[in-house]
Amino acid sequence: MIKVHSFKGAKTGNYIVKLREGTSKSQVLEGLKGVRVIQDWSVIHGFECILENKALNALRASPDVEHSEDGIMHTYATQYVL
Repeated sequence: MIKVHSFKGAKTGNYIVKLREGTSKSQVLEGLKGVRVIQDWSVIHGFECILENKALNALRASPDVEHSEDGIMHTYATQYVL
């Protein structure tokens, strides 16, 4: 079972789940109950969701899940002006 990474600071109660490459998001989510997807990302091949305990444990046990974390994700971008 994979570990859910947890970071210091504010918690949202949402989970960020990254799937292994080649895994179908729809197939992973299809068999789960107690999952509410908040955001679907193609950039990291994953999604943000709210999970009931049973669904969290099922995802943690899934070989299709590469990584999951409980917390706030920050993204940064740099814009260059020519």
